[in-house]
Amino acid sequence: MANEGFKGINPNALSLSPQELVDRFDKVCIGWLAKNKNLMNTLTKQVLKAKPNVDPYILRAILWTLSETQASFAIKWLSGDELANSNADALGLPNSSKTSQDRETEALKNIQQILNLVSYYNPVVICFDEIDVKNNSTGGVSINGTENRDKKIETKNNQLC
Repeated sequence: MANEGFKGINPNALSLSPQELVDRFDKVCIGWLAKNKNLMNTLTKQVLKAKPNVDPYILRAILWTLSETQASFAIKWLSGDELANSNADALGLPNSSKTSQDRETEALKNIQQILNLVSYYNPVVICFDEIDVKNNSTGGVSINGTENRDKKIETKNNQLC
């Protein structure tokens, strides 16, 4: 995904391995800041051109996981934890003050967005050890036709095993 964004910025950019991206990401960010440019805004914009249905904040947080200095904050945000305002501002991510139940709903939406992003590149297989099946249609949600816990997970290439 990051390589896609870099190719959007510079069509001649080399595709880097994940480790190479992590090794170079902070240096590239600092280089852009020295030129009074924001790499993350540009990178996010380029990836969104190719994947317009992606939540820009989820995308931004995932891209921040490439930063050795910001990855822990991005991961914390992706897991639904609140960040200090200074960290949220630095990452360009919103801080939400939601109830526990709202955070669970938001976390499920985040998981769905992440799985949808992953499914652009690889098929997603979701395996359950045990599923509680409800035989009604009163808001239960299906995973490939199986209702479970009033929640819905859909991806482009999902499979249930």
